[in-house]
Amino acid sequence: MGLFNEVKKPVIRAVLACGGEISPLRPLLVAKEPPCVSGCPNGTEVREILVMIAQAKERGLNAEQVFERAWNHIVERNPFPAVTGRICPHPCEVACNRSPKDGAVTFHAIERMIGDFGIARKLKLPRRNEEQRNEKIAVVGAGPAGLSCAYQLARRGYRVSIFESLSLPGGMLRYGVPGFRLQRDVLDAEIDRILDLGIKLKCNCRVGRDISLEQLRQEHHAVFVGTGAWQVIPLKLPGENAANVMSGLEFLQRVNGAKKIEVGSRFVVVGAGGSAIDVARASKRLGAEVTMVSAEITAADGEVDAVRKEGVRIEAPAVPVEILVQDGRAKGVRCAYLAPTAAKLPNSLENVSHVEFELNASSVIVATRREPYCRGFEAICGGGWFAIDDGGKTPVEGLFAGGDNTGLGSVARAIAQGRMAAESIDRQFRGIQLEKRAPLPTISSDKIKLDWYPVVTRQLAIGAEEDRLGIAPEVGWNESAIESEAKRCMSCGMCMDCETCWQCCSNNCFVRLPPGQHCKIKLELCNGCKKCADMCPAGYIELV
Repeated sequence: MGLFNEVKKPVIRAVLACGGEISPLRPLLVAKEPPCVSGCPNGTEVREILVMIAQAKERGLNAEQVFERAWNHIVERNPFPAVTGRICPHPCEVACNRSPKDGAVTFHAIERMIGDFGIARKLKLPRRNEEQRNEKIAVVGAGPAGLSCAYQLARRGYRVSIFESLSLPGGMLRYGVPGFRLQRDVLDAEIDRILDLGIKLKCNCRVGRDISLEQLRQEHHAVFVGTGAWQVIPLKLPGENAANVMSGLEFLQRVNGAKKIEVGSRFVVVGAGGSAIDVARASKRLGAEVTMVSAEITAADGEVDAVRKEGVRIEAPAVPVEILVQDGRAKGVRCAYLAPTAAKLPNSLENVSHVEFELNASSVIVATRREPYCRGFEAICGGGWFAIDDGGKTPVEGLFAGGDNTGLGSVARAIAQGRMAAESIDRQFRGIQLEKRAPLPTISSDKIKLDWYPVVTRQLAIGAEEDRLGIAPEVGWNESAIESEAKRCMSCGMCMDCETCWQCCSNNCFVRLPPGQHCKIKLELCNGCKKCADMCPAGYIELV
């Protein structure tokens, strides 16, 4: 900043000597974090990917080339673009600055199509280097966190082995997400691509039963634990042990296993989070009438809207008080509405109002709280959850963890924690200190010139019927639609080569550069007129 001020001084003195007027402020190119990126738990570089696609022709790239580049950009952080493009609640779109104008940019649809492009073209995951390291790493759990960690380590040259307690890899992606939301051939393709990096997978091997954590530590240089949260916390209600009462996980595993399930005509789901939404949708497809009961709704707004359109009734805020049983089977659920001040499911019923109601039920599914199994992991599992720092380190040397066993979250969060743990492990073995950089400020919509951007209808919006069914958009492969949707990105906080600054500057301070290199400022020509900062649509130029 001192050098910058020194550049200003001679220019100001020269202008004042001639009797002219000048502002002491000068333009500075200041990058900001777009809300789509800061809203993503995995920090997916949404803006860069969309601008890359939007400027493909200017950069001399054809569709095939730019989609492959976009795919490679995504998989630097996320090896599951086709998966997350289907099941992520896309908080990037919720945060999008374009939402109040004409709707958020539908990045999840673009991500899904780019992910499918990678599968169709059989693209290989990129290695960070060709180095082969001697360190051996054990990964416990083949869910999204474990697979993400294994991927990031293997591409850095480490020898990785995954130990999975179930018969197939995927964790919650395979056993906790219905097939109508995530097709198994898509999941298998993205998992196989990770394993193709030379990762060893051993299924039907439970740590704490078939092998001990201590043995893994003795045989490996580091261990990552991504076991998830599979233990259902009971409601402790009368009637909970009835024959036709099951957990949401048990129900989804049976559905995903193509087992016949007799649910009857009325289905009560306890809970209103993401898993409960999946249970409700899956039960609707079995022909049942579904009612959800929950103290609070924690699922994403889009998921809640979709399940309601599908005909699911939601009673909230309310809690079950008793499961009514006849001849060993649940026949209904007695519930109570919560007082307006109550926010969470209480340990006792002291916050429950006196307004009660009953729901008839042929089946009751409890899809509420879960926690990890701690057996075999007592050294790092305290209070029901695994304790880690920001880099995935546990209090025990050489042990790392991530995913739902550190707290329930989205698939993007699990992928992020697996990646960050792998980066911590890599730094540890290479003796590299983490460079802590100050985060960029997130740019809000009031800093964007929304009126500068023309109104453009979303090109990849989900249709009403698809939204009702709660499935990802089936728009087919449409290069033109992807390009048009990408061009809706406003490039918040970063130059998009619109050349507005160059066009409005009467002193020719701005030098045009090829697309992607943005612009250059000749401060010696600037008289501080402020037009560039006032007119920059993306909020990239500031006056200092």
